Amino acid sequence: MASSAPRLMCSLASRRQRTTKLAGFTSTVGEVDTARLGRLWIAEQFIAEGRATNAEETATSYLNELIGRNMVLHLIHDGTPSYCKLHPMMYDFIVCKAMEENFATLVDDKSRAVSINHNTVYRLSVQSSKQGPDLEQNGARNLSRVRSIIVFAQASAPPRLADLRFIRVLDLEGCNGPLCLDGLDKLLLLRYLGLRGTGISELPASIWELRCLETLDVRSTKVKELPRSIRRLRETLTTLLFSNEGTLNSPTGTATRIAEDIQDCHKLENLATIDLREHRASFLKILGALVNLRMITIIWSFQQCTDESYCEALVSCIEKWRNLRSLTIHCGLSCSMDFLGSLSHLPELLEKLMVTGGGFLSVPKLIENLDFLRVLQINVCRLAIDDLNILRDLPQLQLLILGLDFVPREAIEIEAAGFSELLRFSVNCPVPWLIFRTGAMPKLTHLQLEFCSGSASQNSFPYGIGNLQRLTEVSLLYNQKWCANISSVRRTLDAVKRQVVKHRNPINLIVNDTKDDVQEEVVEETKMTTIIQSGDVQQDGEVIARARIETWGEIEIEPEGDNINDA
Repeated sequence: MASSAPRLMCSLASRRQRTTKLAGFTSTVGEVDTARLGRLWIAEQFIAEGRATNAEETATSYLNELIGRNMVLHLIHDGTPSYCKLHPMMYDFIVCKAMEENFATLVDDKSRAVSINHNTVYRLSVQSSKQGPDLEQNGARNLSRVRSIIVFAQASAPPRLADLRFIRVLDLEGCNGPLCLDGLDKLLLLRYLGLRGTGISELPASIWELRCLETLDVRSTKVKELPRSIRRLRETLTTLLFSNEGTLNSPTGTATRIAEDIQDCHKLENLATIDLREHRASFLKILGALVNLRMITIIWSFQQCTDESYCEALVSCIEKWRNLRSLTIHCGLSCSMDFLGSLSHLPELLEKLMVTGGGFLSVPKLIENLDFLRVLQINVCRLAIDDLNILRDLPQLQLLILGLDFVPREAIEIEAAGFSELLRFSVNCPVPWLIFRTGAMPKLTHLQLEFCSGSASQNSFPYGIGNLQRLTEVSLLYNQKWCANISSVRRTLDAVKRQVVKHRNPINLIVNDTKDDVQEEVVEETKMTTIIQSGDVQQDGEVIARARIETWGEIEIEPEGDNINDA
């Protein structure tokens, strides 16, 4: 045991060095999906399953370590921290070391192969923002022993597949030219096939020949139906991604049907996106047989939420998915999801729960038992004290996206207790009438407020932003075309700006995705107000009025002197 420890440590260090190098070739142009990066690591066999964790959990721990060391930057898309990018200071060093060791070859923005006197390519990364190179004619380099080809660009055409006998990873996301899959069934070692965003319209029936295939990604393509032969990959396939992405009305991609015998793929862990408008209620019962699922995304229409057979089938499935970590349901607008209250339990290991479009009457009580929940997105029609208590007592919650489908009649108060781990808080409400008390949300760094109208009350705006001690960014969203001239919207903007400029921390204020120079704007306005007010002189019983700018951003006139009646 003792003699094997040094070898184990060296092996672990070697794996982490390789994941760092691969990160350098997959997160330098723009951003990369963290889930995609982890699956690439797994396909390259850089990740080994631990005794208590599977490969994806180990990959996540490696990525978190890189983020903790500031080598990789964690980014936010649509409110969720699902993307990352290599720190610019690390990029040149990692690329240089990787190419010195012939770990990888980079094709850059000038369509030149960047390497150091190596003719044999083992890993090819294409990173370009322009019309990219023809990979089939990539200089005189030998691709016969290439292990992975990853495209983060607009490549005109891939190499001939029949020549890639040793390839493990073929990720052609970004290939915008004609894509020929002839010879795909010859890639017997292929573990990862990424065709996301390409122009393919069908997969060959011979795809079952890829006996090592673990990940198949055909999202945002024209594929309307997956071949039934996929069920023959039941011993290897763990991730199946297809159909349109995003919300119910997303224009991206095509709805993709899958056969009912998908239940044979008993090792499936990640499944997205199932458009239930394309399937009968009985298909949901089949999905319930996939007991190893860890992530699933579903599209759920208004018609289905009123169909008792669909509702009962979905409830039954969720109760069977005991290993589920991530559940996303994209609903039709005004779709009531209160039927989920009939669940006996939610998967106790659930870390991410997102319900978009539709909503609940109030915060579901089932949520209070989710001790591992980190990401939550829900819409509710009311928010009472009991609902707030459920949310604030979630011990691991780091991201809360809360839609309030009502106009508050009184302020929603966030007290000091609870929300101990919350980092990001997004509120979508016609009137974001929130009060943050001293000590509220002690770790919050990002606050987003999306609003559209207001009430008659002059004080119905956010207050107490200065009490959010670790805040670094505030984002305000509203419809500039329809809401810019509404007085309550202007009051909210003014109140937030004044609190931001008085905050003890330097705060980035983003208004409709544009950075706002609030410091200069408010200081100039304050100077003008001070000059005007300081010019008043007390004469013959007149009273000096002093402008006092409170933390909530409103200017109040306070009388000074003895003659109150004259004031």
